Amino acid sequence: MPSRTPFPPEHQSHFDNEPFQTAALQEIIDKVAGLIDDLTPREKMVMSLYYGDELNMKEVAEVMGITEGRVSQLHAQAMKRLRMNFNRTIRQSVTPARHQTLPFRKRREMGADIFIPVML
Repeated sequence: MPSRTPFPPEHQSHFDNEPFQTAALQEIIDKVAGLIDDLTPREKMVMSLYYGDELNMKEVAEVMGITEGRVSQLHAQAMKRLRMNFNRTIRQSVTPARHQTLPFRKRREMGADIFIPVML
């Protein structure tokens, strides 16, 4: 898939001499862009206005003709969907093909769920 988002000019010089970092970051950008494509049209609009146009929640609400509370709900819903799908994508890409994975064991550590794969 071709790159959709070029690196910002102020950060480009940092990556000129780091081809691995450049490739890794570009892969993440491409994955996130693909995940954004999977959002609903309203979620995409909220994300575009909030992050792309840098409007605040009140301004987004005015542009979209909905309440500020609804904008907040759509934003939270979109972020949850992006996090969930990104984590699923990353988990699938780092599971080695040569290992067979058994169901994950779940441990509670420091108040957060941690999944530990059991390898054969």
